Amino acid sequence: ATSFEFIYSNKPWMLDRDTAIGENDYDDVMEFIDEHVLTETCASKSDFVNFLVNDKFINYKGNNPPVEISFNTLESGVERYSTMMMQHYFSNDDNNGLTEEDWNTARYDCQNIPTDKRYVWAQN
Repeated sequence: ATSFEFIYSNKPWMLDRDTAIGENDYDDVMEFIDEHVLTETCASKSDFVNFLVNDKFINYKGNNPPVEISFNTLESGVERYSTMMMQHYFSNDDNNGLTEEDWNTARYDCQNIPTDKRYVWAQN
């Protein structure tokens, strides 16, 4: 597997990580994140984009889709979204996520989790 930083190492937004990723690279970057992060954890790319645009802690101030997002902000977004998703999937709380029984039923594969029990972002 090729690392994100290796693929994009010469991009201006990787050299200055507070620079906007921009229209030319946004779709490729999001495809990489979708393939290597979101799909692996059964997360929705559209839900992740909604999170990036609307989360008050990420505090993105730009258009939707967030082509003006910087690498630093995107990286923080991936970390925050992933943490919240893991809290949902492994909360052991019947009210706020999946239970051990849910995981047993899904045979410990998120692809087998019913759509209505998969993680969907909501502002806390």
